[in-house]
Amino acid sequence: MDDELLELFGVDHDVAPSFAAFLALLHPDYRATAIARVEAMRAGADTFADDLLIVRDDGTHLWIQSRAQATRDAAGTLLLVDGTDQDITER
Repeated sequence: MDDELLELFGVDHDVAPSFAAFLALLHPDYRATAIARVEAMRAGADTFADDLLIVRDDGTHLWIQSRAQATRDAAGTLLLVDGTDQDITER
């Protein structure tokens, strides 16, 4: 997670970026969705886009649209999942 995303999520900049750290930010009702999307990408899906609910450390909620794109080698092996999270709370 980059500095701007950490600030948006209300997370300390010392937090190491990881999928586990991202899951910890999600409202429990949305963790299974995020896990399923990552598993689908590992299994061959190339993209995903979901609306997810973040719970900040101060207890406030933030709706995000999380989008990702897979990069694969010629054999189809997943090399990278690159994504963006956009604040859609105002919607």
